[in-house]
Amino acid sequence: GLAVFTAGSLGCALSGSLAELTAARVVQGLGAAGIMSINAALVRFSYPQPLHGRGLLLGGVTQGGPLLLIMHRMSQTHLAH
Repeated sequence: GLAVFTAGSLGCALSGSLAELTAARVVQGLGAAGIMSINAALVRFSYPQPLHGRGLLLGGVTQGGPLLLIMHRMSQTHLAH
């Protein structure tokens, strides 16, 4: 997952057209999906049994937090116009 995401990032940096950038972003998305799919398994191995819930919560906050901020900013921008 990480290698695919990194390759996609390099492709984005080196892209010379919108089509190349779009293709590289698709590769990034596939790599990110691979990384995120193992998140719950990593939490199970990283946290002791009583703290699994807290570990999953922290993972969700770090993944969903930026999305909530973007949605909040978009709603403020949309309402202001």
